[in-house]
Amino acid sequence: MKLNSLFGIFLLSLSFFSAVAQKEYIIELKTDDFPYESSWEIRRGGKTIFKKENLNIPNHLYSDTLSLDSNYCHTFLIFDKNNNGICCQNGDGYYRVYENGSLILEGNEFQTSEYLFLNCPSGTNCETPYPIEPGKILLEDNPDSWYLFIPDSTGLYQFSTCQNNSNCETKIWGYNGCYPELAGDDRPGTIFYGEQECAPHREISALLEKDESYYIRIGREDITCTDSIWWELSFLGQISGCIDPLACNYNPLATQDDGSCIFNGDPDCPEGPDLSIDERRLKTSLIRHEIFNSDPCLNAEGCLKGYGTRTVIGFATWIDNKGKKDFYVGHPPEDIFEPNNTWEFDACHNHWHYEGYAEYLLFDTAGIKIPVGVKNGFCIMDVGCNDNKSKVYHCNFQGISSNCYDIYERHLACQWIDITDVEPGQYTLVIQINTQRLPDALGQYETGYENNWAQVCIEIFEDPDFDYKGFTILPDCERYVDCAGTLQGNAQPDCNGECNGTRKQGDLDQNDLRDSWDVLQYIEGILNNNLNATLCTDLNSDGDISVIDAVLLQECALNENSPPDPGHNHIPCEFPYKVDNPFDSVWLYLSNWNEAEKYIDLELKAPYKDLSALQFELEGIEIESIEIILGNYNGEVFHNEKKVIVFSKTEDLIGKTLNWIPLLRIYYSDSPEGEICIVDESLANEQFENILPVQTNCFKTSSISFSDVNTRLNPWQVYPNPVREHLNFFNPAILNQECSLEIWTQGGVLIHNSIQQINQSMRISTENMRESFYFYRITSGSHSQIGTFVLLP
Repeated sequence: MKLNSLFGIFLLSLSFFSAVAQKEYIIELKTDDFPYESSWEIRRGGKTIFKKENLNIPNHLYSDTLSLDSNYCHTFLIFDKNNNGICCQNGDGYYRVYENGSLILEGNEFQTSEYLFLNCPSGTNCETPYPIEPGKILLEDNPDSWYLFIPDSTGLYQFSTCQNNSNCETKIWGYNGCYPELAGDDRPGTIFYGEQECAPHREISALLEKDESYYIRIGREDITCTDSIWWELSFLGQISGCIDPLACNYNPLATQDDGSCIFNGDPDCPEGPDLSIDERRLKTSLIRHEIFNSDPCLNAEGCLKGYGTRTVIGFATWIDNKGKKDFYVGHPPEDIFEPNNTWEFDACHNHWHYEGYAEYLLFDTAGIKIPVGVKNGFCIMDVGCNDNKSKVYHCNFQGISSNCYDIYERHLACQWIDITDVEPGQYTLVIQINTQRLPDALGQYETGYENNWAQVCIEIFEDPDFDYKGFTILPDCERYVDCAGTLQGNAQPDCNGECNGTRKQGDLDQNDLRDSWDVLQYIEGILNNNLNATLCTDLNSDGDISVIDAVLLQECALNENSPPDPGHNHIPCEFPYKVDNPFDSVWLYLSNWNEAEKYIDLELKAPYKDLSALQFELEGIEIESIEIILGNYNGEVFHNEKKVIVFSKTEDLIGKTLNWIPLLRIYYSDSPEGEICIVDESLANEQFENILPVQTNCFKTSSISFSDVNTRLNPWQVYPNPVREHLNFFNPAILNQECSLEIWTQGGVLIHNSIQQINQSMRISTENMRESFYFYRITSGSHSQIGTFVLLP
């Protein structure tokens, strides 16, 4: 409903809701070959109220009926974890949504997700926003409303709720697109976000461009507050200034020339920008907290160094532009595939990172940089300005105005360092901006770089009895000096310990190249057990040399100086790189023993991700030769009498599968006695993460009948995984048998040890366990199965 008045445009929502009315929805989901990759949920006000997940039956039709309050706007979302929908690469799945018996949405060929807004009146979501123009707006009782603004001229616009007299805290969000994830309570996804200019209300100004679409959310922090929200959109005018790019006072924001242009040589030419970090605010903002990470994007972006419970130190970064000119960055590229040395597109969260702007670093007392996760790309914008100056820059038009500042509060995602794997000791935490001292997008260099650095000294400690890691601030410490003796310098020892040395990690023949010859030397060293783990050889810093080091070097040899491939979690040749993924698992099994021809087959099941490499040893036989029997795999196998390595020189992958597939046929020389066992496994998935073999076996070769030879022991099924309250173990082959169960924390502390008489299943309460990931071992008779599960908050 719209009302026009002398004061502008008034938009009225409903003053009261009608009686509760329900609509019935039926949601059908037919899974593909990988059911656990599919899920759907219903959201209301950005909060999930229904969820369907942990599906485990392939090619099965699930149907759910639910009722939704028709007075509210809801969102239906369907997801696929592998980014390939539910048809047609891995089966013939589909989804359908019915409203009161009528089909309103169906699909199957999507990538990550699809969505539909359900029963949403105008203004309640970004697909049905109210159109607005500059003028006063009255929002009646709706705590969260959407508006669409398309400027008819480029200029400076202001959004404000400051005129409200209510104590209800108001908020302003600005976006340049529409998708369901934009319904959150904080700034993710915004191009500008209202700060507390008139607390508890908001005001923000931004340069908006003609004919561009901007989605504006106006809402309340407390949705129970019933006060109306007055807000105003004002046109502050076009920006005037010098529009000649050759002038020394060129203003890239100006659309009107004011005749002020002056040129190099003129004594009135302003100096350049000057970025500065507020060290005092850094030191007073440090805070410890724990994050339970199941999101591979946090690893891919470099924010965290692993999964499960991570201990991080959060802090605030305040960056002032104290120079006489703006630090101008401009628009991110429009084409995500366009090669660009300044911007990097983050496929996880569909936004651009401005590279080289800032780094978070941790140095030990020897000046060696410690891997702690980095966030080296930001949305660079005016969060605030001094002297009542209007804010201009935002995430879609980036920069920091002269005499303005950018702030990254300590509660924001990735505004931290990950100290989970850092050894106790004293360290220097450093925040550095414009680390390479590059000019801005106009070619302007900063007037100085001494203030581009802030530091705080900390001591990291841990209490293993309580599985606790923390830190204290050291009040008095010297300024950081690098190994070359340069104050706030960037020199680092190479892997041999030589300051600014040239020795490259992984370059075994020391010819300054990391190539396929070095990879083969890794393979040979693993098989011969004569390659020691050092800083120069141990590429994943686990104290051991395995096939994971070899595939990391393989990626480096093929892709050095290239950006990471989509889905890969690190930059090639950036070592050490180590991530243990408890959410990925592989089953290995020995079967099909042929005593006459002296061979046994290795079968594999990898239901979650493709495999890049595997390594294991066999006890009980001496290997004579090995044949790859997986027809669509273009890889190689290397072995000696005991040890086996499988990987591809062309980075070909072993495809994920829910079914057992034969991978290797292993021929041996002497007849085994007793058992052939798989031991000492090392496996890497497509993202070079270390994964755990959930099941391996010992094949008994004595006192068995012919029918026993091809009978695979039923594996234990563990569900749900992730788990919240109760963990279930199920094995249909276990009938009234005594079984033992052991559970360890990720730090190796045994927290559960029990023996039970089991008839197919047992149930374990997780009430006294903290959210993290855990290892288990369940033993029945002579068979043990090792695996992991994840406990969610």
